[in-house]
Amino acid sequence: MYDFAGEGFAPQPDPFTGFEGDPGGFDFFRIWIGKGDQTSPPDRILSEAGSVFTENDGGEGLTVLWYRLDLGDDNEKYYRRWPSMPRAAPSIEVLMDTSKVWDPRDGTQDPDDPSTWKFSKNQALITLDALLNNPVAPFSRSQIDTASFEDGADIADEAVALKRGGTEARYEVAGTIQWTNSEIFSQIEPLARAGGGRLVDIGGRIGYAPGAWTSPIYTLSDALDGRVLSFSNMKLSRDVPRQMQINFTNPDNAYEQDSLPPLAVASGGGADASLEGGLIDSATRAARVQKIEASRRAAQKVLTLEAPSDAIKCVPWSNVTVDLPGLEDMDGVMRVISTDPTIFLREDGAPRCVARWPWRSIPRPCTTGRSKTSRRRFSASKATSQRRVR
Repeated sequence: MYDFAGEGFAPQPDPFTGFEGDPGGFDFFRIWIGKGDQTSPPDRILSEAGSVFTENDGGEGLTVLWYRLDLGDDNEKYYRRWPSMPRAAPSIEVLMDTSKVWDPRDGTQDPDDPSTWKFSKNQALITLDALLNNPVAPFSRSQIDTASFEDGADIADEAVALKRGGTEARYEVAGTIQWTNSEIFSQIEPLARAGGGRLVDIGGRIGYAPGAWTSPIYTLSDALDGRVLSFSNMKLSRDVPRQMQINFTNPDNAYEQDSLPPLAVASGGGADASLEGGLIDSATRAARVQKIEASRRAAQKVLTLEAPSDAIKCVPWSNVTVDLPGLEDMDGVMRVISTDPTIFLREDGAPRCVARWPWRSIPRPCTTGRSKTSRRRFSASKATSQRRVR
């Protein structure tokens, strides 16, 4: 199978026996698999189809599959074997473990030694691998908040009970990404969304916010006066989609694209929203992601303020409990969308920015304003209400 100088692999014996000219079915269907070290197509492909393929078509550095199908001879018309011909070429579907990924939770795996990696369908691990090893614009590990992906991988591995019996991993992905020179995050984001999650900025590094409920890590009971507090509890109906739609790859329908019934979005009156779920290969996983996305679109409260320094532990996508005295309309559990933490010191009567927290490779200009000695300025903005979704 892996020897491109050989005859390839022929499935034996059924279902390819008894064809005219090949009673044993030995030459009806042959395949070759290249693991990236091949430099040219299989020799037999070149000898029989040299006018179509050349020695430069090996796909070096890629996982490739070559196949040869016998269309039939003079005694057997090809349309008996291939009813779709000549309207369409035979359809070939391949189910296989194609890529190994690094799991930072496994101490036996070395991030710099791919031979120690293992096959996995874990959605968070594959998202991490896409960031680190994509051929367009790979990121270094220093640019990644690895811990957040480890948390996401644990959630993706959770066994979820199914109504029909049995369990399935909460989030898995399967499919192919065709890398292009377009914006890299637009190509990786579908992997994150396939787990109901998002790629977020955590201290200047790329982090992952998984699609699962997390308990609030902070209670916001005070707002500082360094920034005007703003709060909105209602969006225009036309800005909230009426329904959430999602498609997925259905293994029970020959791995064709299917879609779930649209799910209503609370208080929505705008155009329907759709989610590309082609990397999801389970209807129940697709329904789980659809419900999460619908609940997020329905969240309408937005709170922007400056919080006390102990809120420094809040990072994008953290849940916080809002309990501001005299502002009960804002109370509830909200999700942090972005933060801008800064340390200020007063020197000679004027505020001066001496550091930013967390550190960033390119510091932004310091915002001037009122400050107290050794006070940390923390701005938590665009927090939206969060409902628990299972």
